[in-house]
Amino acid sequence: MKADPQVASSTHIIYAFRIEGKPTGTIQENFDSDGDYFTGLQLLNRMQDDHDTNMLCIATLTRLPTFRHIGRDRFNYIAAACRNAKDLLGPRTIDPDQSADV
Repeated sequence: MKADPQVASSTHIIYAFRIEGKPTGTIQENFDSDGDYFTGLQLLNRMQDDHDTNMLCIATLTRLPTFRHIGRDRFNYIAAACRNAKDLLGPRTIDPDQSADV
């Protein structure tokens, strides 16, 4: 990912994930805000509220001095982008017999 110039120039790379283990249903979850306080946690909280599992959401945040400060609105923008991607892609099932590059 960091080979992409837009990602490499980002101020923060934020992610959250929730993975459900089979057959017990135990959920492993974590996040990283990469220095942008609470953004990863907010993203994870949204995923929990939506009961999303087997999902990884990555967002990049670039702070440019010429743009206005968006403050807490950034939480909503990042969560909306991940939710829109989830809606666009729809549910996916990965067959363990398929190759990893699917």
